[in-house]
Amino acid sequence: TRVLANILEGEKGSITVICRNYSEGCLSSLPNVRIISPLRFTIRNRTIPVISAIMWRLHYAYKTLIEGYKYDTFYINTIMPYFSAIIGFLMGKRIIFHVHEKFVNQSFETRIAEFVFNHTRAKRIYVSNYLKSQYNNSNCYSVVEYNKLSKAFIDKISITPIGCRKRVNISMFCSLTKAKGVDTFVELAKALPQYHFILVVSTNVEMINSYFSAGYPDNMEVIPSLSDVSGILQRTDLMLNLS
Repeated sequence: TRVLANILEGEKGSITVICRNYSEGCLSSLPNVRIISPLRFTIRNRTIPVISAIMWRLHYAYKTLIEGYKYDTFYINTIMPYFSAIIGFLMGKRIIFHVHEKFVNQSFETRIAEFVFNHTRAKRIYVSNYLKSQYNNSNCYSVVEYNKLSKAFIDKISITPIGCRKRVNISMFCSLTKAKGVDTFVELAKALPQYHFILVVSTNVEMINSYFSAGYPDNMEVIPSLSDVSGILQRTDLMLNLS
């Protein structure tokens, strides 16, 4: 989300972003960006295997269809929203893919996404030369743009030497889903009471309270979406990614 916000900051004109963003954050702080969040399909705030994914896809497609006619360009962040590419192609829109992944697990859905990606004429932005080499780009204009932090963000960060740290803060930034490793993060906090765990999730307080209705360990804090995470990074000694 931070990378996407950096890209959109320099754009002029109105921008509509369709994403699972339920609260304030990097994107919502941009004055020319309007965020549309599709419905959530859950039971007791937990996703329903297969059903939730299908319903999300259908709702994303519906939102793209009714909003898309207003715009000249479809910018698709990662190749997975393949329905946007299909709708954009049918509408005759300019399409830009920002590619962050090459799937190792060739599930049915990833095969569909890669098929649509490989057969859609579009500008492709890759985050590395290696990733670019994994795809056939003979019929597309392709560039490599590495993910980077803005100067304004970097200027806020000061590095604390290891010797001056207590080295107890363990952080993770993610969406509030089991697939991202949230439940594992909670189990780690329970197993390691001598450390302090900081979970920053891209959602609001209400969703956090619902997800953690049974509570979470005393040595863990859960923080809703932030537009500026520099303060959390300053406190962090170890960063986890459990997805």
